[in-house]
Amino acid sequence: MLEKRYFKIGEVCKIANIKPHVLRYWEKEFRDIRPERSLKNQRLYSKKSLERIIEIKNLLDKGYKLEAVKNLTKNNLSMREDKVRLFLLDLKSNLQRIRNLLE
Repeated sequence: MLEKRYFKIGEVCKIANIKPHVLRYWEKEFRDIRPERSLKNQRLYSKKSLERIIEIKNLLDKGYKLEAVKNLTKNNLSMREDKVRLFLLDLKSNLQRIRNLLE
């Protein structure tokens, strides 16, 4: 299925395991997942948008707040850079907890 060029909203929701209303909300919040429209005005998502949607879903599932994910997007960071940044934030938090335990 991932060899397709465009995906309809139902397909994207099934792949990403999200509800259509959530995806429509994300379209308003994230500039890089705005779908194209078919001649019948159906939403058509590119592979790149689908990958981004899955990344957003994964970050939210890990406990990151939507605002944090949005802020990373606003800074025009790639998803790899986002992952590194989130990893470093987690690491900093864990190191702070360890430091507090040692004191």
